[in-house]
Amino acid sequence: MIGSKTGDIVAAVRERDRCQCMNCYREEDEVAALDTHHIVPRSHGGSHRLGNLITLCRQCHNAAHGRTMAPRVRFYSLGQMDSDEFGVYREFFDKIDAARFDEEEKCWYIPLGDAQELLDEVGDDTVTDSEKVQAMNDAADFM
Repeated sequence: MIGSKTGDIVAAVRERDRCQCMNCYREEDEVAALDTHHIVPRSHGGSHRLGNLITLCRQCHNAAHGRTMAPRVRFYSLGQMDSDEFGVYREFFDKIDAARFDEEEKCWYIPLGDAQELLDEVGDDTVTDSEKVQAMNDAADFM
């Protein structure tokens, strides 16, 4: 972004977004860098207005531009559930648009942000976001 107000705009976007990635919800101290991303690219007529800007971590920003994959969580059975129990999870994950089932590996890949939202829905309000992410990473492979 070019102009004398660039720093003010970036600061306003970060403050609005609570200094965290709006895709994976990782906070500033958990990522290499936070970037300000144009939702509608400048090349397609997008502006520098706050409504067209969002805070993304570098990994999610690169994913938004097709250069890498966004952070995701890998869910799979450890063989401790019967087929019916695991089927309930498969049915649930089928409802998450961005979730992908890998037939070869028999696992689900779910974007970290979606997995975090899931934890927020079913989680304990006294648990911090960082603790939820840590619990998620302990329970699944973080990619």
